[in-house]
Amino acid sequence: MIKKGLFIAFLLIVGHVYTGPVRAQSMRLMDLEVSPSTSYIKLKPGSSTTHTVTLENLGTHHLTISPEIVDFKPNGETGVPVIEQSLSFPYLEIPETGFGSLELEAKQTAQLTLRMTAPAGAKEQEYPLTILFHQQSPIANASSNLDTSQAKTQVSGSIGSNLIVLVSDQDLDPQLQVKSINSPWLVDTLGSMEFTPVLENQLVSAAVASGSASVSNWQGKKLATWQIFPDVVLGGSTRNAQAIIQLPGNVPKPGKFKLKTKLWGPFTLTVNTTHLDSNDSLITDSSQTKLFFALPYKPILGLAGLIFIAWIIKILRRSIFHKSRLS
Repeated sequence: MIKKGLFIAFLLIVGHVYTGPVRAQSMRLMDLEVSPSTSYIKLKPGSSTTHTVTLENLGTHHLTISPEIVDFKPNGETGVPVIEQSLSFPYLEIPETGFGSLELEAKQTAQLTLRMTAPAGAKEQEYPLTILFHQQSPIANASSNLDTSQAKTQVSGSIGSNLIVLVSDQDLDPQLQVKSINSPWLVDTLGSMEFTPVLENQLVSAAVASGSASVSNWQGKKLATWQIFPDVVLGGSTRNAQAIIQLPGNVPKPGKFKLKTKLWGPFTLTVNTTHLDSNDSLITDSSQTKLFFALPYKPILGLAGLIFIAWIIKILRRSIFHKSRLS
């Protein structure tokens, strides 16, 4: 009996930059491509809306696709979704027979359209959902010793499209708070220092991270400054902030808050979160500072270790010499 090949891959990365309700990006698993990869929808109480996901079979074999919709929650650090086993979103209109299955021939495209209706007075809440597409692709087996029932192996897999639905009738200004700064209080002058700000979204709707981080000396002079990468932080969740790193050609990418120290003495680390109001004025939402010291403690500890070893060797030599004289 041929074992079924199992390949389950959840390509479910919450989008880095939120620039509109739907981003025209796609996810691909084996021969199946799904777009958009992440979408944001605002559903006003007392209204309806639809959302369409496009599937494309890029391979040469027939695919059978089974849709499933479940909740997800961010992991609190990187924004990568943690897939749940159930669905709590109450406003999705599911057909009595379910969503059934989609049959895609090679190079064929299909669409799944979801309809949702929120009643008047619906509670203001954000619902992170994942639309999973479970695929089964029969791949012919070349062995001639197998009977007809074993002539094909079912290769299965799953791919997801994230859908974040905000049920609200008002526009909320993003207000991310600096929850904490994970950083050492003592760094080596000859080494480097890394820190990680943790951002918290206390509102119900997703917000894009914005702000800066800086290191200043005891005189208040800034020695280094970073801009926070515009990651999306879902409502009621936390996420580790990333720094904007400029690549050749001014292409920004997320990176670490890292400083080659070569510093000496006390320094202040400051992290701010900001947003633009309706008048495009920059508003500071929160600010947090942390003190750290830069000293060449590693070379000092190394020298102290060598002195201690030399002292131990000297004591042992004296002891050996004393015993030799007595004998």
